[in-house]
Amino acid sequence: MNYFILLFSFFYSISCHSFTDKPIRIVFGQDGASGVQTTFRYLQTSIPKPLDIIRETREGVGGGISQEYVSKKTPDGRTLLYVTSSIILIPLYNNTFTFDPIKSFDTIFYIGHYDQVLVVNSTLSSNLKDLIEYTEKYPQKLMYGHNGEGSTTYRGPLEIFKGNVLGIPYKSTAQMMPDLFGERIHMTLVSTPLAKTLLQNGKVKLVASTGKYRIKQFNIPTVSETIPNYEQIIWHGILAPKGVPVHIKRFWYNYFKSGITESFVKDMEERGMIIIQKDFDQVILQDMKKRK
Repeated sequence: MNYFILLFSFFYSISCHSFTDKPIRIVFGQDGASGVQTTFRYLQTSIPKPLDIIRETREGVGGGISQEYVSKKTPDGRTLLYVTSSIILIPLYNNTFTFDPIKSFDTIFYIGHYDQVLVVNSTLSSNLKDLIEYTEKYPQKLMYGHNGEGSTTYRGPLEIFKGNVLGIPYKSTAQMMPDLFGERIHMTLVSTPLAKTLLQNGKVKLVASTGKYRIKQFNIPTVSETIPNYEQIIWHGILAPKGVPVHIKRFWYNYFKSGITESFVKDMEERGMIIIQKDFDQVILQDMKKRK
């Protein structure tokens, strides 16, 4: 019995080594300064025996370009996709993409989720009820920045303000910030870590967070305190092209799970990310049901 276990372990280690001895890439839909790449760097640093993984950026359409690119790669475990919940929304808004969130990918690892924060430039009220009433009285006068149709930054303000705001697309959040600071656009949704940075520089006002509960780092209400039952969180995870062998999926799952240390969880909580172990397939299925 022990002999067969040892034999299996031996061949398993050989098969894993055979695909990790060549370049491994993880593709991002956002730039190196973004929250997704920052989170991955924290995770990679926390892994006891980190592999040399090449980070590749393919920006655009809220992550859709990176998602389409990886969906067509060979499922050999050498190309992974760092993804957020925008992958559910993008195909609903943009029919130029051919990938399917379930049929085109295998789930590897669910990392955790952030709330988002609605921020406005210094000319506006920080009271959400007042802002909603203003947009009802003056529809399409207020402009918000977003990362492309289908991104969470696109859909969120439309839901909150019932379509009474005008969306302005940007390739990245970094490109959007000068226009927000310069009062050329009025608002946007940002991740919790970025909201913390923006609060420190004093150039914008934080209005409300999109999660179920108030964020302890900020003295602001939730959107649901004005719009009952409203909730929008941004989850992070890692996918692979559909068809990756089971033993390689298991290898990557164990690899990333080894980085979920107490120190990593604490660091992420300080940045506003909630780390909870979840079945990634179920997360995607449930999110698709909510979005349709």
